[in-house]
Amino acid sequence: MNRSIQNTISAFLIAMLLTGCATKPTPNEEFEVTETDQIDQFEGVKGTAITEVEYGNKTYLKIRAAGIVCDDTLIADYLRALRENLMPYVERETMPYMITPISDDRIYAASTPGGFIYISLGMLAFIESESELAAILAHEMAQTQYKPQRFRLTKLLFGFFRSCVKVASFIFLPGYGINYGLKAIDKFVLKDISAEKAVLRADVMAVDYLNKAGYRMSGYADMIERFKDYDARYFKQLEIYLRNRPITDKRVAALKELLAPYTIEQERKDREVRSYQKVRAYVGRLINELQP
Repeated sequence: MNRSIQNTISAFLIAMLLTGCATKPTPNEEFEVTETDQIDQFEGVKGTAITEVEYGNKTYLKIRAAGIVCDDTLIADYLRALRENLMPYVERETMPYMITPISDDRIYAASTPGGFIYISLGMLAFIESESELAAILAHEMAQTQYKPQRFRLTKLLFGFFRSCVKVASFIFLPGYGINYGLKAIDKFVLKDISAEKAVLRADVMAVDYLNKAGYRMSGYADMIERFKDYDARYFKQLEIYLRNRPITDKRVAALKELLAPYTIEQERKDREVRSYQKVRAYVGRLINELQP
């Protein structure tokens, strides 16, 4: 595929991932949905509700059909091993937490509802240790612990009730006032948490996953510092990721407090950095193959 066309497709799909846009799955292509933490199927005015995993699976199929997934066996096995280390500690154990590497030299990671996680080859080459990579994956796994309102039974039932009131308002005049009141409740009460709050909450959970999985805790701080102090030459490659996972002063302060009890473990860090050089070198060769 022409490199410029692939970049355009990747950019579109990244935006789709980070804004939670679902797409129609490719015909004759399926991915097993094993989610048991499901909302009830409910027929409403906007159609049949689907589970988070079904929603995330549609996006996965779209990305797979676009031809930008990196199918390298060694990379897939390496990411799967990290996933297995972290999975025992997540709250929502029934989601697949499928980690998919993307053939893109830009630096980002993303996730969709249902436990589908994406990481670019550029990100794998940018970080310097396995603990940093585990921190990135743990954060994305933590992001999926929050169930968006659209997938909550309460939201669906409330929507159905609103539709009934809306129909009744055409018959009974007082229904207009009730409908506007319900609309306000829907907008201000049954709303998703802010992006900033979601990132801060994910940090707390991710630090817990890393600690229980036995990773070097200072790897999380290393990751944050690397993004915070990124060189100007990486601006375009990192812009998408930092716009959706911003490194704010509030976040840095919260992480400093979270990580305060843990030691730096400099010797372990040095060993990890030396070991991860092999991964970076291998990923670098894969990225070079992307060039036209």
